[in-house]
Amino acid sequence: MKVSITVCLSVGTTGCSEAGGHLWAYLNWALGLRALGCEVIWLEQPSLSAPPQKMRANVAAVKSHLQPYGLSQCLALSSHPGEPFPREVAEGCLDLTAATEADLLLELRYDTPPEVVGRFRRSALVDIDPGLLQIWMSTGGISIAPHSLYFTIGETVGQPGARFPDVGLTWHYTPPCVVLDWWSPHPAAEDASFTTVSSWYQNEWVEEEGNWYRNDKLSGFLPFLDLPRCSERPLELALSLAADDEAERVALRKRG
Repeated sequence: MKVSITVCLSVGTTGCSEAGGHLWAYLNWALGLRALGCEVIWLEQPSLSAPPQKMRANVAAVKSHLQPYGLSQCLALSSHPGEPFPREVAEGCLDLTAATEADLLLELRYDTPPEVVGRFRRSALVDIDPGLLQIWMSTGGISIAPHSLYFTIGETVGQPGARFPDVGLTWHYTPPCVVLDWWSPHPAAEDASFTTVSSWYQNEWVEEEGNWYRNDKLSGFLPFLDLPRCSERPLELALSLAADDEAERVALRKRG
């Protein structure tokens, strides 16, 4: 009889469960592994600094998002530095002991503590921010626990000519996981808009050869703000603007 492999995905969505693109970056891996016959555990590490009511709401939101995909009962919670969650928060969730029975930890959030990673028989990190992750690691902006293997969705990571360090690790390329069964095609109306979903502001900078560059979607979009006037089709942005960003909304609408 074929024995299935259990994979525990270490992810981070409890603080931003409404960010659809963020959730799907992880969800594709969970659904893809399950499609291959694996059992999946979805490991979250909510902050214990939040009030219990807020923690409970965050965990409930994650379970609600996982429920349509049959993953809500696979949710496990781990705290750092290992303190127990209030009963009303952890109710209906697996604990870290159950999660560590998995055959493999697949690290997608980067900051799972070494003492947690070390409890798994085998672990692999998946780099979904190629180039940036290596820069963060080399500058001390992020410290990653040792893993058995390191994967990256970046084709040039660790290759000759890359403009960022490999931080002394062997990186194995893997394409981003996309589970096409959950992305069925839908015919678009003739007058449908071209759309994209994005964050906007981010207080993050990248240094290269003494020059500093802002790493946010705002800076990436600035050179193309006149694009709508060059297109016969309407363009739409779904952005994570704050309630007091009305001036930004007006300016973007004026550009089309």
